[in-house]
Amino acid sequence: MSLSLNAHMNMVMKHGVDLLRSHQPQIIAECTEILQYLRETHKGSADAFEFAFNCFVAFFRSGQQSVETLIDDIRSQWVKEFRRPLEPHVLIFILTLIENSVHKAIKESTTRSFHLHPSVQYLFSKICEEMLLISKQETFHMDSFCEQLTKSEQLRIEWIARVSHVDGGYRLKKVIGMEENAIDSGLFERVDPSWFWLSEALLKRTPRRKPDERRDVFPVPWKNETLIFCMSDQDVSATIPFLTYAMHLLQMEEERKSICGRPVERRSHFV
Repeated sequence: MSLSLNAHMNMVMKHGVDLLRSHQPQIIAECTEILQYLRETHKGSADAFEFAFNCFVAFFRSGQQSVETLIDDIRSQWVKEFRRPLEPHVLIFILTLIENSVHKAIKESTTRSFHLHPSVQYLFSKICEEMLLISKQETFHMDSFCEQLTKSEQLRIEWIARVSHVDGGYRLKKVIGMEENAIDSGLFERVDPSWFWLSEALLKRTPRRKPDERRDVFPVPWKNETLIFCMSDQDVSATIPFLTYAMHLLQMEEERKSICGRPVERRSHFV
């Protein structure tokens, strides 16, 4: 990366940090509500979320500008508190919740805030990238990760379809978040030329909770699959870039680990 481009991206990241600090009361309030929900519903990710939330609050109050300081603190304190490496899918889940809180806080307190969100997206993508590079966890279980996302009230993801790439197009592999008896078995056997037709078929089988409910469907590539996300009544413009980038980083990390040795797949402690 050229010096001028590197300097520019550092300025973008600094702007992201400044935005977090200038909206910290609203962000803390949003994250406090999320933590309360995770505690009340006995979610296994509550402790990990509270840990990350406290690290961000400490970073706000420290006056530090270096994101590397925040990452180093998360890394060192995590091992001390949990006695195990940071799991990649837990990291993505928690950072997604916190980033969503930031976007919501900015949007609700600032008019014409669309030009501010890219700085936040870049900041969180860099945090995610650096944290994944230092994670030593074995391959995570994709189904467990998807289940975690669909059970989050904050993300409002109704279902995630795992779609395999086969000769002639796309074949439905599994749908997380939708009752099995709601899906015609023939849907798993057919091959469609586009993931769009599969998503249309699944949307027809997704009951609406209210007549004017809005749904957004978007794809995220993962290895030799496409993950189709269905979200309801939520602005997905901030969620899509982060999930896409995070999954790309995870795939790169999986490929790197497979070169070093065959990874062992295991389920998450946080499901």
